[in-house]
Amino acid sequence: MNLSTLAVRRGVTFAMLFALIFGFGLFSLIRLQLDLFPDISFPQVLVITTYTGASPEDIETLLSRPIEDAAATVADVKELRSTSKQGVSLVEVAFDWGKDMEQAETDVRRAIEMVEGILPTDADAPMIFAFDPSMQPIVMFMLTGPYPLDELRRIADNEIEPRIARLPGVALAQAEGGLEREIQVVLDPARVTAFGLDVNQLLATVYRENAQLPGGSIAQGTLDFTIQTRGKYQSVEEIGEVVVGVRQNGRGPTPIRLKEVATIEDTYYESQRILAVDGQPGVWMFVRKQSGANTVRACETVMAELPEIKRAIAADVDFQLIFNQADFINQALGNLSSTALVGVLIAFFVLLFFLRNVASALIVALAMPV
Repeated sequence: MNLSTLAVRRGVTFAMLFALIFGFGLFSLIRLQLDLFPDISFPQVLVITTYTGASPEDIETLLSRPIEDAAATVADVKELRSTSKQGVSLVEVAFDWGKDMEQAETDVRRAIEMVEGILPTDADAPMIFAFDPSMQPIVMFMLTGPYPLDELRRIADNEIEPRIARLPGVALAQAEGGLEREIQVVLDPARVTAFGLDVNQLLATVYRENAQLPGGSIAQGTLDFTIQTRGKYQSVEEIGEVVVGVRQNGRGPTPIRLKEVATIEDTYYESQRILAVDGQPGVWMFVRKQSGANTVRACETVMAELPEIKRAIAADVDFQLIFNQADFINQALGNLSSTALVGVLIAFFVLLFFLRNVASALIVALAMPV
C-alpha cells in the first residue's frame, strides 16, 4: 500500500495531520522575528579620530597615516582604507570572514596605543570599535516647539533621552543640534604678557581647580562620617576667582586671578550646521537598538512611547518623524508576500490550463505555500 492509497483511505487522519502542520507553520510565522539584516558580525574594525580645525591634508599626515601604519601590524589584516575629512579621520581595518572580532578589536586597540604618543596632543582619543549593523539608527525624528534652541536641547537631553533609552530593545537615544552651553575663557594676550604668565600653565591651573576629590571620613564614636568636598565650579564667578599666578609689588606677593587676564563668557558652543523642519529650527534625535534586538519591535515600542513621553514631560513639543526602519522592513516583507501570492496564483492557472482539472491544480497550488 503506497502513501497515496493510504491518504485516500485514511482521509480524516491525513486531514488532521495536514491541519496540525498548517497550524504549527502559521504559529511559527506569526512569531517570526522581522529584521533588515541577519544577525552576523562584519569583519571590520573602525577607528575614528577627531581633530577640530585641522584641514584634510593635516588629518591625513598627522592622524590617518600613523594609525594606518599601526593597524597594518595587526595579524590577519586583509585591507586598510582611510578617509581624511575636515577635522575627522576614519580608518577602516578589514579582516577575513570568520575572524574573532572581539580579539581583532583588542589587537587594533593595542596597536594604536603604541602610536598615541606621536598623535597631536590636542586631538581627541581614537574611538575603536567593530562594525555592527545594529549601530545604525532605527528611528530618527526632529524635536520642535515654541522654545529657544537651548531649551529644546535641554528637553531632549534631560527629559526625552532617558525615557527612550530605557525602553526594551533600545540601546541609545541621542540628540544633536540645538544650542549647548559652553563657558569660554577668552585670554587677553597683552595682560598675559604683562604679568609674565605661561598660557599652558594657566590652562592647566583652570582644569586642575575644577576637580572633585574625595574628602575622606571622620570617625566619631561608633559613627563614621564621609566628608564631601565641592571641587567643581559652581558658577562663572568662581572661575574668574581662580589664582593663576603671583606678582610682586611693594606690599608683597599678590595673587593674579583669572578674571584679571581673561574674560569669562557664559555662552553656547558654536554650531557648524543648522537643523530645521519646514523652516523651523529643531533638535535632531536618533535611536539605536541593542545588539540582537528585533528592529521592528524596537521601532514600534519607540513610536508607541512618543505620545506618552509628550504627556509626561508636559511640554509643547512635536515629534517630526524623519526615518523609521520598521516601515522599510514591513514594506520589503509586504512586497515579498505579494510576490509569493502572485506566484501561487500563476502556478494554479498554468496547471489548470494544462491539466484541465481544478482539484489537481488546487492541490499543487496549496502544497507550495504549505
